[in-house]
Amino acid sequence: MDLFEIALRDDPYPAYAALREEAPVHAGDGGYWYVTRYDDIQRLLRDPSLVAGTGVVDSLGLTEGPLYDAMTTWLMALDGPAHTRARRLISSVFTPRAVEALRPDIVAIVAGALDGLTSAGVTADLIATVAFPVPVQVMRLLFGVGDGEWADAVVGTFVSGKGPVPMMDGLLDYLRDLVGRRRQAPGDDMFSRLFGPDESGQRLSDDELVANGVLLITAGFETTMSLIGNMVATLFTDTGQLQAVRDDRSLVPAAVEEVLRFETPALTTSRRTTADVDVDGHQIPGGANVLFALAAGNRDPRRYPRPDRFDVRRTDSRPLGFGGGAHACIGAALARLEAQVVLEGLLDRFAGLSVGQVTWRKDNPTVRGPAALPVTIVGGTG
Repeated sequence: MDLFEIALRDDPYPAYAALREEAPVHAGDGGYWYVTRYDDIQRLLRDPSLVAGTGVVDSLGLTEGPLYDAMTTWLMALDGPAHTRARRLISSVFTPRAVEALRPDIVAIVAGALDGLTSAGVTADLIATVAFPVPVQVMRLLFGVGDGEWADAVVGTFVSGKGPVPMMDGLLDYLRDLVGRRRQAPGDDMFSRLFGPDESGQRLSDDELVANGVLLITAGFETTMSLIGNMVATLFTDTGQLQAVRDDRSLVPAAVEEVLRFETPALTTSRRTTADVDVDGHQIPGGANVLFALAAGNRDPRRYPRPDRFDVRRTDSRPLGFGGGAHACIGAALARLEAQVVLEGLLDRFAGLSVGQVTWRKDNPTVRGPAALPVTIVGGTG
């Protein structure tokens, strides 16, 4: 079975389970080796002999051009000293303290989005109303750009329907212009802080700023939008679990973690071996592309008891969706914060939320999330 084909099913988990039990490590289609069990994935993501590879570039069929140059320059395509240097410069800005300082602004963004759901008995699409605009506006906050400019340059690109390559080409053009303007007049936003030197005097080049700007926008938007949609589709259709969180708000972070495990937005990630690697007696040769089925690993019964049960009281949840090792997602704390604030806002604002039929996305086999999610306010509003 092909992992990308499985990913586009409305319910991919039976097929993931079959692979995990019958062929946990094997050479699959498209030149990839597939790895599906939790412990194997976790170990290999932290194995320094596996490098970033070119999985995303390959999936888009790129071999040259400005977008190819950007995608082989951004952080998740680098390894070794180049990666260490770039990650140090970027992570010095995206500190836990800096992310937490964004909370009041994110609360305000979420409150504005939830205003679109306040009419009891009226059905709205949660994706269009909340899950899409919240991460888009949080990204605008990070880049310190006015709402009108952001809507024209970025939001318009996302909703153009032109596909990932034209979309990112448009972001490249916009960010080249923005970097030029920021060089002349830096702001106090997080993107502007990336322009400065570190304590040793090193700084990101204009090309690196543009490339990582595209990465921040695309990764920060798509997976967070899907996380919010998955959270509502999963938690608000499970009466018992939802009531547990209503009764004990300290469970909000755990509920988000359980969503990341049970219905992860990031279905796969890839690496390339630089030497032969043994995985449960299977020899993956050096130079091979390895595709990790994160969604399969997150429901591995060897790691989690009753893995197909959604349980906000799990105390040992360590979801794989943000990767691990040197290439762990640098925006993980921000995505978690956005989802937590949305959940808290929904619980504060609405006594009840009826969730209709989910329409799952079919446009990207690496990301799982609703394309549309009808919700109706029931009961009172706060």
